[in-house]
Formats: sequence, structure tokens, C-alpha cells
Amino acid sequence: MNKKFKIQNSKLFDKYGVTTEIIKINPVRPSITAIKHAAKVIRAGGLVVLPTDTVYGLACDATNPEAVTKVFTVKQRPLSQPLSIAVSNYQDIYIYVKNFTETAKILAEKFLPGALTLILTKKKTIPDIVTAGRADIGIRIPDCKIVLKIIDYAQVPIVIPSANLHNKPSPVTAEQALEDLNGKADLVLDGGKTKYGRESTIVSCIGEKIKIVRPGVISDDKIKHTIKKSGLLN
Repeated sequence: MNKKFKIQNSKLFDKYGVTTEIIKINPVRPSITAIKHAAKVIRAGGLVVLPTDTVYGLACDATNPEAVTKVFTVKQRPLSQPLSIAVSNYQDIYIYVKNFTETAKILAEKFLPGALTLILTKKKTIPDIVTAGRADIGIRIPDCKIVLKIIDYAQVPIVIPSANLHNKPSPVTAEQALEDLNGKADLVLDGGKTKYGRESTIVSCIGEKIKIVRPGVISDDKIKHTIKKSGLLN
């Protein structure tokens, strides 16, 4: 049975007595007070449900292994399935990846900020738990003021998988996210329905050829056309 939630600067308690704080936020002109509060929760190792340009995500500090472990636990997600990270600007990509390939740069310049996740070889600045021990990592810059400002104030990259239990539909509203995560996240920012309502496109840029790992908002044709137009063979 779906539960109806009243969401406006409120606190809800689930059957285990855990508190989830819920704050309304304007996605166009987000409250700096709410942004700073969310950033503080993330810096402290907490979990924040927030809207992105694609779907609602469950965010935490990507450099904090304990916080990342909580994300896996709360989502009931197998530790063998890697997470991606989000940063707030193009230059920060260089901090977390070893080889920002020419192909990846072309796609980033065309589609980021936006609904594109690039898979590249990671640096040791990101804990292995994030990538399930793999040498590569997914990274993106969401086209969402709320997310970008929170990252800037928190001064850390964040993991931000969909805010749902593993294998359940990705939520596009705060109410949908709360059906799974009420009492499990420290804070929920309710910014209304997300822009796209669909996951980002994931493209692997490791090696000479790109590989579309997961279809998403940006079509395969747009990805391939951008590479072809650049003059790079793929």
C-alpha cells in the first residue's frame, strides 16, 4: 500500500524510529540554507535524497568508505555493482580519473553538464568500494543547480545512485523515493518531478573505441554523431 506523505520542512519516523528530515526546495532558485544543510549532512557521512536532472538520487561523500557502505546497505545493492560519482565542474574530472581521453573530452564538452556518465580509469582518490574494486569509474556533471551547489559547498565528489531499493523503478519524485527510503536517509530534498525522468546514458571511453554501456537520455545516435563529427575514428 502506498503511503501519502506531507512534505514541507517536516520530519517523518518509520517503524524503526529513524528520523528522515524533508525539505522543499526550488530547483531553479534553490535555497542556500537548504543547500548548506545538505552539504553539511554529506560532509558528516550522512545520506541525502535529492533531485537530479535525470531521477532522484541517494547521495553521500564518495571519499568516505563508511558513507558509501551505507548507500549499498540502504539500497540493498550488491557490493559487486560499482557506483558512479558526480562532480560540479569539468576540471574536477582530472582529480579523479587518470586518463581523460580525447574521446571523453569531446563528449564531455558536448553533453556536460548533462545526462551523460563517462567511464574512465580512476585515480586512488576514490575508495575501491565505490568501484567494486575495479580500475575504472563512472563520472558525470549533472545539469542540476541543486546537485552542483551541494557538491561545491560539501567540497567532495558524491556518489548518487537512484534513490530506490535495488532492482526497483527509479524515482522521479520525492514521494516515490520515500516509499523505499523513508527512515533510511538523513535528509530528503523535494524539488518536484525531475527534468528527464530517465537515467543518464553511460559511455565507456577506455581504450580506442567507445562503448555505450547503458542507454539513457542521450541517444546512441547523438553520441556516435558527436564522435564522427569530431574527426576521431571509432
